[in-house]
Amino acid sequence: MLGVRDFAFELSSSIGTLTNLRVLNMASNNIRGSLPTELGMASKLEELMMNDNDFRIDLKSKRGGIPTELGELKELRRLDLSYYSNIAGQIPSTLGNLSKLEYLNLNYAGLTGQIPEELGNLKSVEELWLERNVLTGVIPAGIFHEKLELFLLGVNELTGTIPTEIGNAFRLKELLLGENKLEGPIPSEIGNLIGLEHLELDGNELNAEVPTTIGNLINLARFDASDNSFSGTLPTELGKLTALTELGLSSNNFTGKIPTELGNLVDLLVVHLDGNTLSGNLPG
Repeated sequence: MLGVRDFAFELSSSIGTLTNLRVLNMASNNIRGSLPTELGMASKLEELMMNDNDFRIDLKSKRGGIPTELGELKELRRLDLSYYSNIAGQIPSTLGNLSKLEYLNLNYAGLTGQIPEELGNLKSVEELWLERNVLTGVIPAGIFHEKLELFLLGVNELTGTIPTEIGNAFRLKELLLGENKLEGPIPSEIGNLIGLEHLELDGNELNAEVPTTIGNLINLARFDASDNSFSGTLPTELGKLTALTELGLSSNNFTGKIPTELGNLVDLLVVHLDGNTLSGNLPG
């Protein structure tokens, strides 16, 4: 194990000679320059934590970004390059070779381009953090698998629909897809996610009616689908979400009466229904 704190330096290519290294944690320092491609030679590495540093792409040499060679780290279980690392560039498809990976955090990393379909090969991943980048294209359907518990993808530029394969990720507890450009309906298969506790879909271009299967999410505590184009009436099945503490459905195209079944939600602390054409009072 090698841990370093509070230094300012660039990583040497000789780091690849540490072939017996299993844990490399250099988080929260002032490491500059780029990630050495030679990291891919540390074949026994199980944890690589480089978050909260100052990696950048060299515009002259074009060096930088996430090295494709990281796909050679077949023993890797945890990879963190998140939080203002400025690592930039695209997510290399070779990360899909990391079959033992359980935790991948690329939040706030300045990443662009599409999410590689190869990330759908990571069937051991339990937590996938990709928030607050500039990712485009569609959400690969293969990402949703039975071991996934947390998927954070908010504040990007993603388009297309929410894949119906979302129903395969029945262990999901947290799903954050807010502030993208997603369109179409919420798939009815979302009702398979009975362990879901936090669902954010706000700030997209989603439409159609909220599926009645939403009522299956009996563990849901926070649900935000505001700032979309949902229509129709509020489903009475919302009244089955008795664990709900926060409900955001504002700025949509909902019509009709507020269901009396919402009175079952005795733990509600925050409710936003403004910006619709609803009638009646919130049951108490």
